[in-house]
Amino acid sequence: MECELVYSPHDLMSQLTTLKSVGVDGITVNICWGIVEANKPRDYNWQGYKQLFSIIRQSGFKMQVCLFFNKPKEGRINK
Repeated sequence: MECELVYSPHDLMSQLTTLKSVGVDGITVNICWGIVEANKPRDYNWQGYKQLFSIIRQSGFKMQVCLFFNKPKEGRINK
């Protein structure tokens, strides 16, 4: 499983700009351990989250991160 979380950085930046324009100043990101460690135990892939965090930081938002240790259910991750 790839750790691709941002399918369109341009679209995400556009959405974040809209949120910023209406006064939103912070974003909560739920990290699913089942995505980070999807391939095998102790094989961690943070690339998708790193990209997401970078885009959020570039947009000037505060960030709260929550870590979940359950595996995502099929179809629950939006594409």
